[in-house]
Amino acid sequence: MGNSRIRQKDPTSFLIALVFHAALIGGVTFWAWKTGKLEQARQAVLQYVRSDKKEQRAPTPTIQERSPAPTKLPPINQGLPESSGSGTRRAVVGDAPAAAGGESFFQDTRAQVQGPGGAVAEPPKPKEKVRFTPAPKSPPPPRPSFASQAKTTIKQLLTERAKAVNATESVGTEQISRSGSSDASAVVTKIAGTTIVDGKFAVIRGLSDRYVTTTLNGGEIPSADPYRRAASLDLFPAQVIDKVVVAKTFTPDQQGAFTGGGIDIITKSFPEKTFATIALGSAYNTQATGNEHFLTYEGGGLDWLGMDDGTRALPNAVAGVGIPQPVFSSGRPTSPSYADRIAQADQLDKLTKAMGVTQFAPDEDSPPMDHNVFVAGGDTAYFLQRPLGLFGSFSYRREFRYYDDGVTARYAPSGASVIQTQQFDDRLATDSVNWSGMATLASQWADDHELGFCFFNNQNSIKSARAQIGTRESEPGREFFTHRLIWVERNLQTFQFKGKDEFPGLGGARFDWLLAMTDTSQDEPDTRFFNMVLQDGVYATGRNYLPDPQDPTRYFRALQENNLNPKLDFTLPFSNWASDEGKLKAGWFSSTSDRSFAERQIFYRGDAPFNGDPNTYLTPENLGYTSRPGMGGSTLYSWNRYIASFDSTYTAESEISAGYLMLELPLLASVKLVGGVRAETTDLQVNSSSYIENAITGQRTNSTVLQQTDLLPAVGLVCALRTNMNLRLNYSQTIARPSVRELAAYRSYDPILDVELDGNPRLQLASAENYDLRWEWFPRSGELLSVSFFHKEIEGPIERRFISMVGDLISYENRPSGKVSGIELEARKNLDFLDVRLHGWSMGGNLSLIWSETALTPDEYQNKSHIVPDAEPTRPLYDQSPYILNLDLNYDNPHWGTSASLVFNVAGPRIAIASLTTEDVYEQPAPALDFVLSQKLGRNTTLKFTAKNLLDPRFERTYGENSERVYSSFTRGMTFGVQVSHDF
Repeated sequence: MGNSRIRQKDPTSFLIALVFHAALIGGVTFWAWKTGKLEQARQAVLQYVRSDKKEQRAPTPTIQERSPAPTKLPPINQGLPESSGSGTRRAVVGDAPAAAGGESFFQDTRAQVQGPGGAVAEPPKPKEKVRFTPAPKSPPPPRPSFASQAKTTIKQLLTERAKAVNATESVGTEQISRSGSSDASAVVTKIAGTTIVDGKFAVIRGLSDRYVTTTLNGGEIPSADPYRRAASLDLFPAQVIDKVVVAKTFTPDQQGAFTGGGIDIITKSFPEKTFATIALGSAYNTQATGNEHFLTYEGGGLDWLGMDDGTRALPNAVAGVGIPQPVFSSGRPTSPSYADRIAQADQLDKLTKAMGVTQFAPDEDSPPMDHNVFVAGGDTAYFLQRPLGLFGSFSYRREFRYYDDGVTARYAPSGASVIQTQQFDDRLATDSVNWSGMATLASQWADDHELGFCFFNNQNSIKSARAQIGTRESEPGREFFTHRLIWVERNLQTFQFKGKDEFPGLGGARFDWLLAMTDTSQDEPDTRFFNMVLQDGVYATGRNYLPDPQDPTRYFRALQENNLNPKLDFTLPFSNWASDEGKLKAGWFSSTSDRSFAERQIFYRGDAPFNGDPNTYLTPENLGYTSRPGMGGSTLYSWNRYIASFDSTYTAESEISAGYLMLELPLLASVKLVGGVRAETTDLQVNSSSYIENAITGQRTNSTVLQQTDLLPAVGLVCALRTNMNLRLNYSQTIARPSVRELAAYRSYDPILDVELDGNPRLQLASAENYDLRWEWFPRSGELLSVSFFHKEIEGPIERRFISMVGDLISYENRPSGKVSGIELEARKNLDFLDVRLHGWSMGGNLSLIWSETALTPDEYQNKSHIVPDAEPTRPLYDQSPYILNLDLNYDNPHWGTSASLVFNVAGPRIAIASLTTEDVYEQPAPALDFVLSQKLGRNTTLKFTAKNLLDPRFERTYGENSERVYSSFTRGMTFGVQVSHDF
């Protein structure tokens, strides 16, 4: 990376550009509207689109005594397809209760007449014929009277589930509110067979995030995390989510990398009448809030916004510049290299001083309470005599977490046994910020033609400070200290344009199209590691027996990915031999991404004295060299503190393209065949360069090219056993791709696993065959009983494991094969069947039992058998839990405006890292119990109380599923929160 400069994003320039363009476009649009130019343009477009539907108007139409039937206003987004992934959702006619007389609330119920601009309200008329002469310019249409915005209720989502052509499960605003979920990662844990790892990545049916697709309103979301393939679900605040739909069975209109499942996050949209809401909240954590021992460090002035203000940026003088080695003597003036050696010493001295002094160890300071704010507003009105919907929102959340009871340890083989090689007491504090802004617009610019736009921007940061004290078995009599100051800043920004065009004259054919442009980034400026040892009262750094990095080190990492995702779906309804409606679907999909990553490690060496305080390791006086005259006119250099660097980079280009053909054919009135095929092409290239040889290839520079085309068939039967009971059978073939980071051959520290990670450029795609059977029964509205069976055969599953005997380096590999099987049980029931006095009480939950295995290689099994007496020749796939349980007990009293929920979740032990010699590292169960109480205060104000993590379990990783050998352990504390919201 000697010539590569890590660029820092400038959010100010983007905001200025956004405001400028919005003002410019808005000004031109307003001028065109006021001068009539926009109306002329609209009429010209309509004339072109509907040239065969010109209106024939008499100059003086006669209105009869009988008023015409009310004419419905053109709906926006009405008639969404039943399946998931249809995009941003808004309240539609079906959400509203039936009005008197059976009419819809989504209409102007006044008598209508036809004016030149469309339907307008008719004033009261005497019962006699009246002549009406249209005015040269009609007045604007009356403001529509719309129903209020409806929640995506449990009843509504179960209805959608019953009608879907594939097996889906959804969580909407009602259940999100009841559970107190703060973001999408917490929401998906309510889905059967779904867990979250690292706080943000979904594991569905025992398969990690590489086997899971994630979309936002149907558009692809690239990952901003350098270690994972899937998008980080914690980037999406719960307040902007209308519902999260998880598809469990593959159909050809979904992405081929769909082995575990597909998650579609559907954001809120505009309501059917003007609304505005504001919510303010605060929370107290028992281990962090007000704790004077909370670890922190001095950052930038915009940390509270989740953005570094440049304080942590790599200095311009150092960025993109090669760092020379130290020179200890210039040599004699007669030497040919004399001038070059002096210049080299001066350059290193200059660069060292340009880096300046920095803080290496955390301070202590008490944090405030967690706090959050949410503001949203929307309206559906007329624009150019056509309905126009608008919605906007802003959310902000800041949370503080701390533990001082942590333990980390490592074990390694010693002969035929396993011994502890190190143990540290652990303290960690985090300050996380998450804010987002969203804006959506939609318009029915012509009959049967809709156009929509969604903009979403999220900014997220985690500021963490960590301190550890411990011992190492190989170094008796020495005490070790580690300090880590980390800043991770993530941004996701997406622009989505979409449309729906229906053609009644072509048999009801419909085109749905989407164009999504998404940028993601993750910056880690000035992450600092300081490891030192104390022996006989003397502190030291740079010893070869210290944990990595052995020298005080500052990391500067920057990742940027851009994605362009257009897709087109064509649907043609038809009738079969029994006049039952079927559908023929065809479509095209493309996803083009380019990613760049650069890392520069700046580490310090030198002979300056060190008193044991990491924050005085660098001072203005000890930076650079001290020179003195040498023999023969030479100059001698003593380096107090100087810098050196390790550089790594990788770039990646990815192009995924696909086409599909799909048929929904009713075989009988109660049996529907759903099937088709998807042809998907993968073209992925990764080029990487590292400061150290790759553990797999032995090379510092590596390239990977993956090119292949897969035909992915899918077939399913949906049998309606009764009007409220379905039986679903599905078979499909899918694939799974390695992530760019897994292919990139460079070594880095993974802060989640607390270990070094190296990529494997020899990874290949995995493929899977999927078998699914589901029975589901909906006894009453809002109730559910369901049983699902699934089995998956995977060729070449990609697994994470240790690749060093001592367990300090991990990488990825394709295993020969793997299997996953399971059963999912779901139930949701109102409790009034037990006693009428339990009206308003309901209970729901799901239980997943999952089994998986992949075979050990003969060498792996032989190595493990020497150390682990009861070692098995197979092991589960990593991240797979043998059981997942969700339970919720709910009370709802609309008369009092009271609702309450008690929510429980637990997932069984799962492999985090597979080991070569010792037992595999397992993440142990950490049961979660949350309570949420909501109370209406008047018509427009709501008070909500939440109590989270009431069981406060230890979060542990251990060597072995049932072992006392701890890899890491800590607690998070309980959190109690209050939020007040008001609707205007």
